[in-house]
Amino acid sequence: MGKKLKAISKVSVALALLGAAVPTVEAAPTAMAAKKATKKAKKSTKKSTKKAKKAKKSTKKKATKKVAKKKASKKPVKKVAKKKAVKKTNAQKYTPKAKSVTVKAGSKLSAKSIITNASKLPAKAKYAFSPKPNLKKAGTYTVSVIVTYPDKSKDKVKNVKIKATAKKAAYNPAKATYEKYKKQAAELGSLEAAQNDLSQKKAALDSANQAYTDAVTSYNNKVSATKASYDEASSAYDAAGYDFIMSKATANFYQDSKAGMANVAVLAGYVNGLDDSVKSFLSTSNLKKDVTLIKELNSLRALDNNFSNHNALGVDYDLMIYASISGFISDSTMNHTYFRNAPTEVYASRAENLAWGYSDPLTGWYTEEKAIYDAHGSGVTGHYTNCMGDYEYVGLVLDQSTGTSAADFGRGKILTSESGTQVSVEEFEAALNSYVASYESTMNTAKAAYEQIKADKSEVNVAQGNVTSSKKTYDAANAKVKKLKAVNQQLAKAYTAYQKSLKVAHKKK
Repeated sequence: MGKKLKAISKVSVALALLGAAVPTVEAAPTAMAAKKATKKAKKSTKKSTKKAKKAKKSTKKKATKKVAKKKASKKPVKKVAKKKAVKKTNAQKYTPKAKSVTVKAGSKLSAKSIITNASKLPAKAKYAFSPKPNLKKAGTYTVSVIVTYPDKSKDKVKNVKIKATAKKAAYNPAKATYEKYKKQAAELGSLEAAQNDLSQKKAALDSANQAYTDAVTSYNNKVSATKASYDEASSAYDAAGYDFIMSKATANFYQDSKAGMANVAVLAGYVNGLDDSVKSFLSTSNLKKDVTLIKELNSLRALDNNFSNHNALGVDYDLMIYASISGFISDSTMNHTYFRNAPTEVYASRAENLAWGYSDPLTGWYTEEKAIYDAHGSGVTGHYTNCMGDYEYVGLVLDQSTGTSAADFGRGKILTSESGTQVSVEEFEAALNSYVASYESTMNTAKAAYEQIKADKSEVNVAQGNVTSSKKTYDAANAKVKKLKAVNQQLAKAYTAYQKSLKVAHKKK
């Protein structure tokens, strides 16, 4: 009986391991009953064993299929095991959060104060910085906050920024002034360097000034040289008029006139100085003006309504000399002195007009006096009647430099040798232009060269520009030196005042 019970017990254990239902065992009242029960149990055990084997095989097949599937997907198979319930730590339960802060250098800061949710963490939690920031110095520190919980678990909040700002020092006006001038002095640089720079700029300015002086001298020399050439050519051109008249007048007419004057008491005193005056009257520029006046006179004669003498007056070379002598003497006597006392050895004028201060003497001789004549008024009209007289030739001269004019009228000469000195005004003009043409060409060339040189101030302008530029840089350098000296003086004073303020502040402490 005991053996049977043991056997049943073993079967029950086996069934239990296989997950089969374990039959309830009760004490058999009889041996037969026990045998029957044993048989039933064996049968039941066999069935259960078979079922267990089938279930095991089925489980193995399923497991094999699952493994095959997992191999096909190349995913690792985790064995599912029953976990024993583990109690969570504080570090697992809580998540501390921190904020970046700004504090004054030298102030105290607790690690807990920057944990924003510290009130929700365990009361006995401890907080610490890692690494510990040196808040005595201004700067930005990146730290971590270590939270240690009551259960010894820990949390770490990383990359917390703490900015420590410098303490604002008490305002010291002496220091502020000192710092201001110190900054200015630093920006300006050293006085020695500025003075060296000024010396260089001064040398550059001196050089530019010298170059400008040289350029001006060179320019003036060129202008003077070309002006001298132009003046010389101009003088030769003007002098050619006198030579032209002398070449066309009766031979020695002027020399004989001058010699005859020496024998006349009222004229002898005018011999000296006569040459220059006659040359002035008979200059080329004056002769060209004379041609214009003679043509104007002929136009007036042609249109005059009072007289019938409308013929054009020609030019008499001898009378041109005669009028020049008379005009010169009249500047002093304001009268017809030569006309009334001319030497008998020379050809004389039949009538004479004189004027002073007119740029066009015909305004007075003809226009003004004709108005009086036409009105039958009282006044001088003799100059007008001379202009309209029955004459054939005239010697009319105007010295434009003095405004003195003289017109001496005459008729045709009887002697053939003398008649060659009388020509029409057109012939006179053509002969004059031909005679002075080469002189005029030389003068115009010299004038063009002079005007070109005079107008070309390029070298002077460049030199002047360099002076202006150099002066500007020199002035800037000079101003910098002056400013540096002033700033350095102020800096020295400010430094002394600042040091005194520090001593006073130290004593108060």
